[in-house]
Amino acid sequence: MSVAQPPRPKIIATGSAVVTRLNRAVIEPVLMPGQKVRVQQGQQFAIYEIPRYDAPEALPEVYINFASFAQPLPVLADSGAQSVLNKSLTDLDVVSPSLAQYRLVPLTPGVQFEVSQPAVVGKFVNKNGVIRIDWSAIQTHIRTGNFGMIPEVWVFGDQTPIQAKAINMDMNATKPVATLAVYGYRYPLDYIDTKLGPDGRIYYTDPGGVVQEIQTVMTVNVGQTQGR
Repeated sequence: MSVAQPPRPKIIATGSAVVTRLNRAVIEPVLMPGQKVRVQQGQQFAIYEIPRYDAPEALPEVYINFASFAQPLPVLADSGAQSVLNKSLTDLDVVSPSLAQYRLVPLTPGVQFEVSQPAVVGKFVNKNGVIRIDWSAIQTHIRTGNFGMIPEVWVFGDQTPIQAKAINMDMNATKPVATLAVYGYRYPLDYIDTKLGPDGRIYYTDPGGVVQEIQTVMTVNVGQTQGR
């Protein structure tokens, strides 16, 4: 004898049709002239404004090869010992004061990349440690147009360098090419002299001499301080 099941509740979708810029089907700037941005490094921060007389700049794509025919990435050993080539990504530094937003796209199948900012602090982590990025995972997002899921890093001038390592996961072949493609934007910055009020809010003095609270500030993380 079967038991009658209660009727399932009707699920009604609620919410807005607005999506964040990070989830749109194109890679586009997330900061515009006149907007303020909080540049955070560890527990230290400063607030800047994108000048109203300037605009975000689309940067030419950068292709960073960790290996070469003279120094190929060795094969993954039978024991599981991994072969690694390290590289400081100084090609991503920008002039000061400015901020750069980058998307990282691995191009070489069989190679994983591990990103740090600074050298001793993993950039993408979970409870098991640093999350590596590779061609197979990123290509899925590119094919589906889910560009908001492509790993992103921010660089402030030349003061927050990115370090990375390439790891060969192929047990059958060395890799003379281990390439990471980088796409991004540069944002010019004007520094804003701010003060922290006794109420914990952040204030600045506008050009007219009026003290105002800073509101609606986007925060970007440019890595941890060395003393983390």
